[in-house]
Amino acid sequence: MSFLSSYPVVAEALAFAIMCGLVNVSHTLLYSFKGLYGLYASDPPVDGGAMLGRDRILGDSTTVWGLFVSLAVGAALQAFFSPFGLVIGGACYVGHGIGSFIKRRFHVPRGGYVPIIDHGNYAIVAGAVVASLGGLSWPAYGLAVVIVLAVHPLICLFGYALGMRDKKW
Repeated sequence: MSFLSSYPVVAEALAFAIMCGLVNVSHTLLYSFKGLYGLYASDPPVDGGAMLGRDRILGDSTTVWGLFVSLAVGAALQAFFSPFGLVIGGACYVGHGIGSFIKRRFHVPRGGYVPIIDHGNYAIVAGAVVASLGGLSWPAYGLAVVIVLAVHPLICLFGYALGMRDKKW
C-alpha cells in the first residue's frame, strides 16, 4: 500500500495543486515564448487598456493569449486527468485576473510583488470553484492552497534561475 493511498486527502490535494501548477506554469512558458520571438504586441490585454480611475482595470499581464493557454491546458487536463480540467483552467485564469485587479486598486506597479496574490490567487479561486461544484473536498482544497503557497515561490526562483522569468517572484 502506498503512502498516498493511505491519505486520500493528501493525494487529492497534490493532484489538484499539480493541475493548477500546470495551468500557471503554462503562462511562464508563454511569456518566455513571447520574449524569445518578440510577440508581446500580438498578445493584447483582456481589459483592452481600459482604466478604472487612474489605474488599468487589470493591466498588461492578463492577456487574450493567457486566457487561451489557460483554457487549452484546462482542456488537456480534462481529457487526461479530471472532469473539472476546463473549469480549473478557466478558474485559474480568473484567479490571476482577480489578483491583477486587486493589485491595480492598490497601485502596485506592473511586476510588483504582493504575497499570496502573486503565489496563490489562481489556486485559491480555482479550488473554491471546483470545491463548490463538488469536484474537490474542502479539506483537500485547504491543503492544496497551503501546498501551492509553499511550492510556488520555489518554482518561481527556479524559473528565474533558468532565465524564464524576469522577476524572482
